[in-house]
Amino acid sequence: MQLEFRADDGGFFTPDDPMIFCLLCAVSGKDPDGAEHHITIQRIAEDEDPSEDNGIHFCFDDQINGAYNCVQKFYLARSCIDVQLLRPIDWQEKIHRVLIDVSNLADEAFDSIRRGLPRIFRGTDGILDIALLNS
Repeated sequence: MQLEFRADDGGFFTPDDPMIFCLLCAVSGKDPDGAEHHITIQRIAEDEDPSEDNGIHFCFDDQINGAYNCVQKFYLARSCIDVQLLRPIDWQEKIHRVLIDVSNLADEAFDSIRRGLPRIFRGTDGILDIALLNS
């Protein structure tokens, strides 16, 4: 089963923001029925103590639907984000994939995500796939 929604807001944030304590990518929007959804992907910053690095944390809709190191594949294109999970992380254990239409995100928000994701996925092989984009 998969969760699908269309993003209307998102971005990449760093600890330079006084309210943020890690590297954070967030996207939010509504599904066709009008229900609000969001995802967050986060990891400690590169200059933090490596012994404190638990890896990549991914969640959707609520912290109960989150886990560390659960992303099998994270694909980013100008039209979509496609997250395939290693295992369901929601409390009902149903969601294996999250598909987000990001075509309506502002270019600035999309570009911040595109530039920031490699920082979160640093040191991982084959998980992050960013489509070649015409810039």
